[in-house]
Amino acid sequence: MTDFLNNLKGIILSPGQTLGRIMDQKQWIATMAFILCMVFVFTYISAPRLIDKTASTNEWIQEHFEQVGTISGFRLVMTSFWAVILTMIIMAIAAFFIYLFYGISRAEGTYSNYFSLVVNASLIGTVIPMLVGIISLFSGLPLLRLLNPATLLSVAPNTLAFFIISKFDIFYLWYLVALAAGVSVFSKMRFKKTLLVILLYFLFISTVKISFSYLALKIMQT
Repeated sequence: MTDFLNNLKGIILSPGQTLGRIMDQKQWIATMAFILCMVFVFTYISAPRLIDKTASTNEWIQEHFEQVGTISGFRLVMTSFWAVILTMIIMAIAAFFIYLFYGISRAEGTYSNYFSLVVNASLIGTVIPMLVGIISLFSGLPLLRLLNPATLLSVAPNTLAFFIISKFDIFYLWYLVALAAGVSVFSKMRFKKTLLVILLYFLFISTVKISFSYLALKIMQT
């Protein structure tokens, strides 16, 4: 427990040294368990509120899903469970592509090293945004705008510009820089090079996500 708390503190205050050490030691089980518990709790608490809020402001959802706001009981538990499964899949896929990109750039390490990196860095990219979201939901403060720069800039929703700008939230960028810093320490590679590699990864993943999201939206609107 002490090691986990020390790692948590180090990932926030000195991500490079902490994540580099964690990559070398392949530590991820405790962090994974903590993140999955947080995802389940956050989804269970926030899903009904977020769905109801989305339904009240989205005409397409109101038209096609009249009962979208009614989620509780077993459905809510299953929704939270599937959020946990999806989180594990996302981290596994992210670790694969980050391992692939850094492998091409001849960085050291195996998939397990990079999986440990992604899981622990997700404390920044996943847990902190969830905590901000919970505070925002219960306090009424507009903190959720920090999670989506497109909303902060009042970009029209469901547009290509909205999908593009949404990828530049501060927590995800912080997460990416932490990944680059961790690889730099672990692989003894120049930080500028690891930062360039993670930028290429970001462009690749963002292009794929934006393309699929925009295409799915257009299909649903037809």
